[in-house]
Amino acid sequence: MNKITVLIFAKNETITFKRVLEHASNPKFCDQLLVVLDEGFLPEIKDLAQEFQADIVIKKLQNFRDHKNFGIAQAKNNWVLLLDADEIVDGQLTDALEKFRQNDKVLDFGYNIKFKTYFFNHWLRYGGTYPDLHIRLFDKRKAKYRHTIHELLFVDGKIGEIDGHIEHYSVTYFSQWLKKIPLYTDLEANFLIKKGRQFSLTYLIGKPLKEFFWRFVQLKGYRDGFHGLRFALMASYYRFRTALKIKKLDSRCRNASLPARE
Repeated sequence: MNKITVLIFAKNETITFKRVLEHASNPKFCDQLLVVLDEGFLPEIKDLAQEFQADIVIKKLQNFRDHKNFGIAQAKNNWVLLLDADEIVDGQLTDALEKFRQNDKVLDFGYNIKFKTYFFNHWLRYGGTYPDLHIRLFDKRKAKYRHTIHELLFVDGKIGEIDGHIEHYSVTYFSQWLKKIPLYTDLEANFLIKKGRQFSLTYLIGKPLKEFFWRFVQLKGYRDGFHGLRFALMASYYRFRTALKIKKLDSRCRNASLPARE
């Protein structure tokens, strides 16, 4: 039997968190429900986790890589199913996980799972959102996250694919998205500055335009209609905000490198 720890990272996702816990705590595949709360979490988030008898750990988010590696290290079981607090296991994946748990002849060390991205409760099929594959079921002894932003899970061994989907409710309300933007653009800008990115007007204007064209035209986001247009525009705005923060950080770096006046 392959016992599974379902690991969920949360802070203040009150919109979907109860549904996430209802699906994630299914005894067909869940042997341990583990919730890692970022500092500053809403009290009702912790209350919900306790309602579902989750093991709770509190850890301040410094970057996504270290945060996730920390959570994985707390798991009691070797196999980990990793979720965020806006990601729901669908019925087909539930059945597949139940079969996996009972399988004594597992040859893979990690499994890709297809994502369905729900944007304002509309399933996006285009714009680069589907099928979006992520390794979310893995043997923790063979897996580790790298990169501080756009963190990637590296698995030392064969990777397979499992049936079913994780439903990702990325944005339900516009106000929810506005709250996410500062954190993500801060992390992105710092990451890019460390890689040597410098601010320029060409980058400020060109990067958002390229993002929109890529999402909406090249990846056929227009086929999702209004929702595809809104997704492409918001992705473009994200790039614009990141570029502005690069400008701010780049100015600080340049000023810090100037010689002091005598």
